[in-house]
Amino acid sequence: MISTGNSKYRHTENDIWFSRVDVLRGRRVNREMFFITKEFTFDAAHNLTMYHGKCEKLHGHTYKLQVTVAGEKQEEDMVIDFLKMKEIVRDEVLSVLDHSYINDVLSQPTAENIAEWIFNKLAGKIRGNSFELYEVALWETPTSFVRYRERDGW
Repeated sequence: MISTGNSKYRHTENDIWFSRVDVLRGRRVNREMFFITKEFTFDAAHNLTMYHGKCEKLHGHTYKLQVTVAGEKQEEDMVIDFLKMKEIVRDEVLSVLDHSYINDVLSQPTAENIAEWIFNKLAGKIRGNSFELYEVALWETPTSFVRYRERDGW
């Protein structure tokens, strides 16, 4: 038996493909779960005021952002329209962060704090009866990134 941390949901080895995130809000999702991801880039400057090193100085990045939605297909055989995702991310995130000084938005704009802020801005906007925001991944450089998910179901 495999436990997901909640004794109500136990799975056999044959069901190992279920992860803690697959048990969303008290229901076990079916095998037709899709993960839809849209990628964006934006340029911004920041400095890490509570960090002692070269990143405490003003500097900038071309950030890469991936927004992932988890859900089931609907009437049009889509989970969510990519265009709708693009509009929401543009209106809620890119319009604020692109070509900005991120310290005006967050006092300590680490990659972790930025990813969490983005997730929180989008979580209420990217949600429906059969889908919800699953994850935000944010790259500061081509080799350094952070992923943020809520801990529901852990």
